[in-house]
Amino acid sequence: MMRTLKRIIVHHSASDNPKHDDISIIRDWHVKENGWADVGYHFFIKSDGTLQYGREIWRVGSHCRGHNMDSIGICLHGDKHFSREQFAELAQLCWQIQIVTQITEIRGHSYYDHKNKPNCPGFDVFGMIKHYNPDIKIL
Repeated sequence: MMRTLKRIIVHHSASDNPKHDDISIIRDWHVKENGWADVGYHFFIKSDGTLQYGREIWRVGSHCRGHNMDSIGICLHGDKHFSREQFAELAQLCWQIQIVTQITEIRGHSYYDHKNKPNCPGFDVFGMIKHYNPDIKIL
């Protein structure tokens, strides 16, 4: 059974440490430290632009309190440093998701949780996505 999806929420891993540049590290944090069933994100984009898969899309994520039921969570590795390859992959992934789901609400985590996550994902989501894919439709 598919859930109703309304938005894509973009995050960052809050670490520029190259040893953290893999979804398996994030999965370990989320499962072992938080006690979650799996990694909270649906997708992870490594520094070189490689896309890694987290929770299946049909499963509710655990990435943005109050908005997990109807969203897809995408996390980019990094804190202050991101690559062109990551932004290009983010734009491509959002476009592919949009084709299937018709989602036009694509925002950074801080939009939904400014008090607790004021700097997530640490870059202008709208600007980066539009720069790499000017045809994507975003609210």
